[in-house]
Order: sequence, then structure tokens, then C-alpha cells
Amino acid sequence: MELEFPDFTVPDPLDVHRSWTARFDSFNQRTDDLYYVVSIHEDGVAVRRFVVNVWPWDDLAVELRRLAAGGVTNTDYPGYNLGV
Repeated sequence: MELEFPDFTVPDPLDVHRSWTARFDSFNQRTDDLYYVVSIHEDGVAVRRFVVNVWPWDDLAVELRRLAAGGVTNTDYPGYNLGV
């Protein structure tokens, strides 16, 4: 079975100046490790990107928002294609 995970491309506000978006990076079905690249935007400009690991069966938008608000990665995984 092939699973598909959404991208979150519409900037979601964190505060007056900051917002976040997230792009699906990879999923390891063997370990249930799901990775997203989170981008933090300030006044509409992407200023930082980092990879996060989320549980695939959680509410992805809620969990990604929580991790984006924290502003730091929660994994040692560097991402499959972080630069894109």
C-alpha cells in the first residue's frame, strides 16, 4: 500500500511576523518515521528550514505547527532533499 502525505504550502501564522509551511520529505515504513521539512517565514520570506520527525497517525497540521513554533529540529536525520 502506498501512502501519501500532504504538503502544507499555505503559510500558517505563528505570530504577527512569522509563519510556517512544511513539505513532505520521506517516510520509513519499517520504523514509522515520517519526516517533513519545515520552513519558517518572517514577513513572507523563508528565513530557516529544518527537518522534523512526526508520528504519521497524529493530526499532522497540529503537530507540525507545534514543532514549527518551537523552531528546532527533533531529529538527527538531515533530510532526503532539504535544499529543494
